[in-house]
Amino acid sequence: MAERLKGASKKVLGILVVPGISVFCFALVIPIAIAFYYSLFTWRSITRPVWNNFANYVELAVDPIFWKALVNNLKLAFYTLVGQIGIGYFLAFALVSRWARFQQFHRIVMYFPAMISSVVMSFLWTLVYSNDYGILNAILRLAGLGKYTIAWLSNPKIIVEVLAVPLIWQWFGYYTVIFLSAFAAIPSEVLESAKLEGATGVKLARHIYIPMTYDTLKVAVMLCLSGIMKAFDHVLVMTDGGPGTSSMVLALYAYKTTFVGLRHGFGSSIAVGIVIISFAITMLARAVMGGKRYE
Repeated sequence: MAERLKGASKKVLGILVVPGISVFCFALVIPIAIAFYYSLFTWRSITRPVWNNFANYVELAVDPIFWKALVNNLKLAFYTLVGQIGIGYFLAFALVSRWARFQQFHRIVMYFPAMISSVVMSFLWTLVYSNDYGILNAILRLAGLGKYTIAWLSNPKIIVEVLAVPLIWQWFGYYTVIFLSAFAAIPSEVLESAKLEGATGVKLARHIYIPMTYDTLKVAVMLCLSGIMKAFDHVLVMTDGGPGTSSMVLALYAYKTTFVGLRHGFGSSIAVGIVIISFAITMLARAVMGGKRYE
């Protein structure tokens, strides 16, 4: 009887798992497989696909724009990790302190940018950065710092840093709310005991908050990295990869190669490259953060 129930439970479990696996394969595995298949062809929209083995990947390996885009993605990943995760964690810690007031109000205000469409947000920041009528240059002029006004979106030396600011501004509140939820799960007895022993400020964060929310911190880092490797709409709206290719990112390069340059085979190889690089970066981050355990 027990063996029958065990067998029946396995069948039920299998039936319940099938829909999820089917959706996963349909939405992720099959598109990646199709992209890899097309990447083995030389194919433009107006011509028939021609088999070329791995010629697209050989070209990709020496393509300077692809590597430039990868470097830009890595720079944005660094800035957003420091900005989104760092600022979010600091603000969450500040909001659970004794002197914090109107916590619910602050949560709503900080989370609000994450609710705005990325396209709308990018357009607003394009207006902020405008050389002629942007609020940033206007503030500098009013403060008597007119010599520091520049065309923010046309300077290739700082364009990646300029693009990082809107990304940080839009999502730091999202991570603040995540960390606040993690802090709320810390037993009050632990916090009270730590405070009775004199732990405050940095000591409290180092010995209580960070160790007890480390798993949440790891998840936040993974979310941040995966999100920035998909960066597309912000760059498309604000700079379109310019000036030149100084702000090009991987997803935008794949899009422009495929749908503007009409090189579907090479564009598919870029997409496969993005998947491989994103997976490698995620696994590296997981290995680094998973190497230290808190008890």
